[in-house]
Formats: sequence, C-alpha cells, structure tokens
Amino acid sequence: MSDTTDELFRAYSTLTALHSRLPERYIEERWAVEYNTALARVGNNIGRDLSEFAVPDDYFYREVSSYNQGTGETRYRGEGRMVKADLFRARFDAALNYLKLLMPEEAVRKIGF
Repeated sequence: MSDTTDELFRAYSTLTALHSRLPERYIEERWAVEYNTALARVGNNIGRDLSEFAVPDDYFYREVSSYNQGTGETRYRGEGRMVKADLFRARFDAALNYLKLLMPEEAVRKIGF
C-alpha cells in the first residue's frame, strides 16, 4: 500500500468514525475542526476540492446560558463555540455521499455501503 493510499484510508476512516459518534444536540467546535481537517486530507489525497463540504465559520456560535440585565454580563455554555448541528450534519452527509459516489462500485461493496 502506498503512503498516499494509507493517508486516504486514515482520513476517510476518521470521517466515518466522527460521523458515527456525533453528539445529538450540542456539537462543540472541536468536532468541526476535526472534520474539516480530515476532509481536507481526503481532498488532498484524491486531488479534489472538497471545501464546499467544509464547515464555514458562520456555522459557529456561542450558546448563552444566562444574561444579567443589571450588569450586562453574559454567561456562555461550555468553554468554546458550538456548531449549528443540523447544518453541520447536512454538510457531513453530503461529503460522505459524494465520496461514496466517487468510489468504484467494488470498493463500495468491500466497505459495506
């Protein structure tokens, strides 16, 4: 197995593992960063621009847990930003479907799709 093939298999495996373990409601930024990184690795290895499937910055937000009108203080849920779950899942599903369509039929059967 060539280094390029190995890298592709590793990146694609990361994508499928992330997809199967996504939290239901609150998706932290780290999930999207990991996804975008693996997606870019796959794209680089197959020579395709997959950036349209990446999670853009405007999908991120801070979840407000409380706001004090007296002081103007806002408290946020968690440590960092969250990702709009429905939009992230749509991009993720679209990327995996696109990659499945690119794969030869024999390879698809071996993987189990």
